Amino acid sequence: MRLVADIGNSNIKIALWKNKLLQKVLQFETSTYKKMNFHLHKYKNNSIESVFFSCVAKEEIANHFKKYAKKLFKCSIKRIRSTKKLFNIKNNYQASFKLGDDRWCSIVGSHIKHKKLLMLVDSGTATTVDIVDKQGRYLGGYIFAGFDGYKNSFNQIEGLKKLNIQLNQKKKIKFFPTNTKDGISDGYKLMISSAIETIFNETRIKFKTKPIVIISGGFGADLSRLAKIKNNYQQNIVLESLGFISDFLR
Repeated sequence: MRLVADIGNSNIKIALWKNKLLQKVLQFETSTYKKMNFHLHKYKNNSIESVFFSCVAKEEIANHFKKYAKKLFKCSIKRIRSTKKLFNIKNNYQASFKLGDDRWCSIVGSHIKHKKLLMLVDSGTATTVDIVDKQGRYLGGYIFAGFDGYKNSFNQIEGLKKLNIQLNQKKKIKFFPTNTKDGISDGYKLMISSAIETIFNETRIKFKTKPIVIISGGFGADLSRLAKIKNNYQQNIVLESLGFISDFLR
């Protein structure tokens, strides 16, 4: 049994990986990382043989995690970073180390699982769309602002500075919104969902086959419902990918 951890900018997720399944998934805000020891203690009674994690937050948090995980479980701690190649999966990013480690984990783990043309959409602090061919070559990807960044871009507009805009959780986009909050919220959803459909169609035309579309992230569940293309919503794609990676590296 292994412990896997996804340390993101907004949230930290931890879980057990056994028999190709996640168990005991725990999530808490990254800003509370100094309570890491408290959360890790919840796994103390499990037989942890190794720990695999990725981190896109500041190094202080990664070091904090490693310190307490090593002290508590007394096993090997492996951090997965973005590299030029892992197993038979090739990273074609111009500077491979600049690709987010969480994105790289998702790319590698998803290829191990599916071995088909993939379109990976992660909608969290930022929204990313990555393409992986069936041979395991990461071809590149797009980066869009997450909703908070998009919302904050209106702070420079007089009259919108104090407007408390929330991402409306309606399942459907309200076309022709009649108020500012809905205009901004639904405008974002329309922008992202339309971009995803465009990328999907361009990928389908280029490869003459439909990619498997996997959507994840904090806004992922809503985005999955909004998208007009067939897709799979995967809540814990980085954790699961770390699990698949650990099966090869243990």
